[in-house]
Amino acid sequence: IYESRTLEKGKKQKGGIRKMKKKGKIAFYVFMLVFILIAFGCNQANLEKEEGEVDMSEQDDSRKVEQSKTYDFDPYGTSLKTYDVTEENITEMAKKIGVIETNKGIIKIKFYPQDAPQHVANFIDLAGKGFFNGLKFHRFEEGFVIQGGDPLSTDNDPSNDGSGGPGYRIKAEYVQKHLEGAIGMARGREPESNGSQFYVCLSDLPALDGQYTVYGQVIEGMDTVHQIRKGDIINKITIEEM
Repeated sequence: IYESRTLEKGKKQKGGIRKMKKKGKIAFYVFMLVFILIAFGCNQANLEKEEGEVDMSEQDDSRKVEQSKTYDFDPYGTSLKTYDVTEENITEMAKKIGVIETNKGIIKIKFYPQDAPQHVANFIDLAGKGFFNGLKFHRFEEGFVIQGGDPLSTDNDPSNDGSGGPGYRIKAEYVQKHLEGAIGMARGREPESNGSQFYVCLSDLPALDGQYTVYGQVIEGMDTVHQIRKGDIINKITIEEM
């Protein structure tokens, strides 16, 4: 009888141990599942931030602060702007020239309002408002282009040079060719992301034809154009009668 009771007691103890082990395993699996779900959720949040590069709320706040210090417009604006250009306006614009005064000298350009009326009207409008005055040429590529017209070129943050504009976009007008001295409108990846940034061709660049809008041509000061380097200043741009 003693032995049978001992065996029965031993069986009960072993059964209890098995139950404890089983409960322990279940608890372990539950813990691991919760841990994996939490880790997955954190990873997804990190991926979303990486895809956007920065937290948008923080970016918006920093832009507002920066603009309140420096700008009276949104340099990141994306709305499409259209000028009401008549045939009479086109005739008038064809009689005007742009005078770009830089720290290296003066550059004079004629316009192509018959082929790029929106771009010419935009350039004349911005120049009349003094938009370009004091901005820098933020790009120089030997044998390719010099580029300026970005309001962000003066905020002492080189990392954003080339990403700013007047707060709107202009529709593309692909007609004229990229000859040496051609004035074209820089853009982003989207075809209609033109704004205020312009470039001057340092040589004939036929590979750019049909991809960027040419709206003017240098008629005086190509020697100055070839002297411009990254960091040089656009003192001011004025519009004069031809």
